[in-house]
Amino acid sequence: MKERGSKSRNLGSGILFFILLLACAGTTTTTQKGCTRPKINPCDQDMDGFKAIGWVSYINAKGKTAKAYCPQVPVAQRDCNDLDPNNWISCSGCKDFDGDGYFTGCDAYVTIKGPDCNDADAAINPGATEICNNGKDDNCSGTMDCDDSSCSANPICICDANQELVSNGGFETSVVTSSKQWDIFDDSQLGGWNVAWASDEPSFQGYDRPATAYLELQRGVNGWLPEEGEQYAEMDADWDGPSGSLNNEPANVAISQNIQTIPGRNYTVSFYFSPRPTYCDPNPDAALELSWNGEVKDEVPYSCGGDNTVWAQFSYSFVANSFSTPVQFTDKGTPDSFGPFLDNVSVKCVPNP
Repeated sequence: MKERGSKSRNLGSGILFFILLLACAGTTTTTQKGCTRPKINPCDQDMDGFKAIGWVSYINAKGKTAKAYCPQVPVAQRDCNDLDPNNWISCSGCKDFDGDGYFTGCDAYVTIKGPDCNDADAAINPGATEICNNGKDDNCSGTMDCDDSSCSANPICICDANQELVSNGGFETSVVTSSKQWDIFDDSQLGGWNVAWASDEPSFQGYDRPATAYLELQRGVNGWLPEEGEQYAEMDADWDGPSGSLNNEPANVAISQNIQTIPGRNYTVSFYFSPRPTYCDPNPDAALELSWNGEVKDEVPYSCGGDNTVWAQFSYSFVANSFSTPVQFTDKGTPDSFGPFLDNVSVKCVPNP
């Protein structure tokens, strides 16, 4: 009997504990002696250290709604919403203006997401993925584009010293097939180069200049040698090509390419230049002009050429300030279809030390 009574008492205790467990749902701790709830300060219910004043309602230790009076405190210690742990001063300014789920203007971000570094753009917030070339701090990391650590492996942010960034720098495209060993080509035929007329003269000997600009490529004219490959460019071109009838027309050109660059990185720009053999430009200021990002960086002067090409290399170091940087060469000599030669143009990124 004694043994059975002991088992009965243990069973009764278990049932009582289960009843208490149900009754204590949502409280902090459940024991066989009852429920315990967190101690609540009615005047600082969100526990942020700032106080409510006047009469307030709160949930007491028994889980009942109760009222308490909170005494006056200095303005600097008052809570603008004592049920919001995110705000004690900035209740009216804590907003999510762009609706992306990230707030700005709050005192803290305990139960909400934030702060949003641009609350006028829903695509920009701390949870966004950084876009590596749009000039924005998409993920609010404090850095943007290639300076953000998440972009370090993105190809557009990799500075490879061995990668040539100029297309068709040796002017091997298109191939000259004319029996005269030279021909003219427009943008669509030059493998990346854009061509524009550089002369201000729109007509010559009763002929209007073509609307389309052409670059002249040579391949073995008079045995003149390229710097590399088989072809090079002449910067004072031609209007009607090797089968035309015009001679000495004003055909100076500017050629350019948009180079993929990384803002803040250094780039080496180099090219080979030769005066046209057996020709002297009458303009004492004749020069080949180099521009980087729309800014003239140098003018290489020229006057008389020798019996054959005399190639000289020119090399420069420039800093990029955008993800696309134009490099341009312009003939500033006499516009008479006889101009300097250009070959082996190169642009490469210089890795940081």
